[in-house]
Amino acid sequence: MALIFVDSTHFLRMIGRNLAWVVLVYACLAVLGFAIAQNVNSSIEGQELPYGLTSTHVDSNLVLIPVTVVDHDGRFITGLDRERFRLYDDKVEQTITHFAMEDAPVSVAVVFDASASMGRKILQAHEAVSAFLNTANPDDELLLVQFSDQANLLLGLTKTVEEVRERMMYLRPPEEQRY
Repeated sequence: MALIFVDSTHFLRMIGRNLAWVVLVYACLAVLGFAIAQNVNSSIEGQELPYGLTSTHVDSNLVLIPVTVVDHDGRFITGLDRERFRLYDDKVEQTITHFAMEDAPVSVAVVFDASASMGRKILQAHEAVSAFLNTANPDDELLLVQFSDQANLLLGLTKTVEEVRERMMYLRPPEEQRY
């Protein structure tokens, strides 16, 4: 589950730095998985199996390597095409046969600061959340938490962006709330 903190650039920089490590770990796991699969296949070949058991040998010529690209400030870089990537295995460049950009669904908690300190910034915060909601994948799950003096869950996990927008309309600093 991801958290979005409105009005917090430090948090976004921290996520970006950690994301680079996640991408590196994914790439290493993909290569390691491929190497293990090769060893398992070669160790099974030529062995006699007990009565009733069968062996299946599968050669895989496709390895999927999920990649996320961020800049030095942790901001996502999107729209890169196949020509921008190089893939090496044992220092030998490999041919990239399949290339796709996917918008994978995510679960996101929008944590909205509606405290008095937001003052005039509340409109910008609403616009930032609205812009984010405009990019939501139809399969994304969203929940909304508002905090001021304490945190309140305003909306549990939902895939309905309009439901989040409706609840957002009523989020104002305490002095602006109408009772």
